[in-house]
Amino acid sequence: MVTEKKTNSKGFFSKIFKKEGKTKPVQPPGQKKFSNFFEEKKGIVTEIIVHSPLEKKLLEPRPEKPKEEAPKTFNFDKMQKPEQEVKKESKIMLLTIHGEDYTKNIHYLAEYMGGKYPRVLYVSLNELYSNLFVSLREAKVDVKKFYFIDAITSTAETNVQKKDNCVFVVSPNALVELSLAISSAIEEQKPRAVLFDSISTLLIYENPKTVVKFVHSLIGKIRAASIDAFFTALEGDAKTPAIEDLGMFVDEFMSMDKFRMYKIELGFEQTEKKEPAKKK
Repeated sequence: MVTEKKTNSKGFFSKIFKKEGKTKPVQPPGQKKFSNFFEEKKGIVTEIIVHSPLEKKLLEPRPEKPKEEAPKTFNFDKMQKPEQEVKKESKIMLLTIHGEDYTKNIHYLAEYMGGKYPRVLYVSLNELYSNLFVSLREAKVDVKKFYFIDAITSTAETNVQKKDNCVFVVSPNALVELSLAISSAIEEQKPRAVLFDSISTLLIYENPKTVVKFVHSLIGKIRAASIDAFFTALEGDAKTPAIEDLGMFVDEFMSMDKFRMYKIELGFEQTEKKEPAKKK
């Protein structure tokens, strides 16, 4: 007698689900096993006993994602050039000095520049370096801040000794050598201002048109370096065509007396620019 094999009701799914009430029915004979896998009797799942590996992974706490930074927006109105490209605006002045008080006023101007700028380039076409250095020091000018270009000593002395703070040019009319010396000093010494003494002396050695071209070119180099400059001339040459032409290339053109009164003593930053006389 063949007996019906009973299906074990305590199978795999009864381990997974613990129900209240009736358990999962026995599969009838001849019916495909687990054919009614998704059919369940009435009951309520009260406890999960076995977790699948996938379920465990899903239950694990997820790491917090780093907060994404908001995309940067550019304000083109506030954009600036890199610091190394931002250049200070140069201030170029042409000062006329009375002949009788010329040396005294040059010392006064040098003292003013030594107090205002950390480094000054002094281009001398008038006085020998040895005499100039001593006279400036006696006038209480801080000569340690000055670097000199001397274009007159070589015309008076045969054996010129080299100096650490001075370069010697053969003569005031050696304009190419003078221009190269000034350019090299600006690049290497990094002055913040130039004192050029003087245009009147240059006019003795060269014709006015050449002087105007040379000084105009020099002004361009100074502006490119973003440094200030003071050019001097005798007051008696103020009405000459060369000085009047150069007055159009500078920012301010005035007498030394006016400069001392307004710029130094009263401390005015802006003064009325003297317009060059119109040619007849």
